[in-house]
Amino acid sequence: MIDETKIGAILTYHSEGLRDSAGKVDGYGDYGVIYMGEPAACEYQARAFLESLRNDGYRITDVLIIVNEPTGNGPAVRVVVLEGAK
Repeated sequence: MIDETKIGAILTYHSEGLRDSAGKVDGYGDYGVIYMGEPAACEYQARAFLESLRNDGYRITDVLIIVNEPTGNGPAVRVVVLEGAK
């Protein structure tokens, strides 16, 4: 199980993909990335990852970065394990 206190940030985004020389679109879809570590460093890495995708020509939309900073009720990210999950 993932320890929610170790999660630094979560990145979600939609990619319109990248058209190759044959006209085929690759990389289309919705994606999520979990970053483990210190929240500020994880946010930086998420932004750098998005920048690298865009620099490679991917059309990225619907970006959400949730930084796992402490709140009055605990961390901003919660881990929920459903019964029967391994």
